[in-house]
Amino acid sequence: MIFMGASRDTDSFLAGQQVAKRITEKMGINDSAGWVMAFCGGRHDPEAVVKGLRTHLGPIPVLGGAAVGTITNRQISYGGYECALAVFPETTGKLSILTISGLDQGETRAGEQLGKQLRECAADNATVILFYDSIQSCPPPVLNVASRLMDGIYAGLADKPLKLFGAGLLSDFQLSSSYVFDGR
Repeated sequence: MIFMGASRDTDSFLAGQQVAKRITEKMGINDSAGWVMAFCGGRHDPEAVVKGLRTHLGPIPVLGGAAVGTITNRQISYGGYECALAVFPETTGKLSILTISGLDQGETRAGEQLGKQLRECAADNATVILFYDSIQSCPPPVLNVASRLMDGIYAGLADKPLKLFGAGLLSDFQLSSSYVFDGR
């Protein structure tokens, strides 16, 4: 079972702490968090959010990042102070996290590097979640082109079958910044 929760607290640390506490209160005595997918509005300090959520969830991997808004089964928010988490139990299975740098040096080249890493470590038909920084530079904002990134990934995979989904991350409607939580 995946546990979900959200907060709109304006204090970044308290938002992370608050939503993590709500989720741990929902978890059963035999449930143990394995990893977290977190999305936060652009007005939050991402490091403070992670520190807050780890007060209740411990040092588990945090994936996700910046979001212009969040949608849960109980709220929709796009004011900049949203913090939404999905906590996956340890029983979900082994989690592998791959990161690359150099997206600003060329989306296709970075994608090919990632595709080669995936080809070597992912099992056939594995499910892969991809998050990338949508902002290449600013001001003025220059976006990373997802189609170029995907072209590179497919070239690096060399026809290895995977189930790949994900999103480009963005802090606000003004395209001012972005960040990715990479598990650490």
